[in-house]
Amino acid sequence: MTAILYKTLLLSITVVLGSAMPPAALAQNQAPEQKQPEIQEQKQEQNLPVKPLDRGRAAFAAGDMQGALAAFEPFAVEQPENLAVHYWLGCTYYELGQIQRAHAEYAQAMRLASTIKYDGPHLRLNMGNLLAQYGGVEDASFDYERAIELDPSVKESFLGAAKCQVKAGNFDRASRALEIYKKLGGKDPSIYLVDGLIKAGQGRYDQAKVALETFVSGPPEQAQTDTTSGDRFVRDNPNGTLNNIPQARNERALALARDILTRIDKITR
Repeated sequence: MTAILYKTLLLSITVVLGSAMPPAALAQNQAPEQKQPEIQEQKQEQNLPVKPLDRGRAAFAAGDMQGALAAFEPFAVEQPENLAVHYWLGCTYYELGQIQRAHAEYAQAMRLASTIKYDGPHLRLNMGNLLAQYGGVEDASFDYERAIELDPSVKESFLGAAKCQVKAGNFDRASRALEIYKKLGGKDPSIYLVDGLIKAGQGRYDQAKVALETFVSGPPEQAQTDTTSGDRFVRDNPNGTLNNIPQARNERALALARDILTRIDKITR
């Protein structure tokens, strides 16, 4: 693989890391097969009012982030040691693009979790998503791997791990993680870009071209994008439609995919 192509791969993965990585918060009107985050709210709510949390989660599920904040923020002031409210505040701030606040809330949730010897995959996944997009890939990789260790059924952790491994140049490990993500039912459109990057990194140019061309032309399952993938969390509203559909195939990602295809063509002539 040429040095120029490799540099392009590294540039491309910064786009991939910034797409399809949502907060792993699940709305109350979620599909039956999805799991609620494992935050052990019952341990902390025995003597606490649950209405603020319920009200905030309902607002979050409806896409009303300001309503969610109106419920969560006062409750966090009243009950600063409540793990669940910090988790949901982190999800809400992430939705609003307030990344530093989201990171602080997830960190607080993790600190509180450690006091009760609790560690949850969704909490780790969320922290990994933040670090992958706005922090260090090595730290993000640690959180994704920890999420996988805690619950290997959470498929988004494998997608995040695959992207981090590509960034690190570990293409074989990235390939294994991506295959597991797909076997678990993952259908995010970015898998074609990630797969193309992996194959190009391995020197398997014909297969890389197929994957990248599929990404550029539009994957057939794009209309079925996961409801837990995208720049922002995608929610099922009461009418069954999707809000904030993620743009995994944004113009920057498409331009870079086309650039890699051009470079592969030059190499294989």
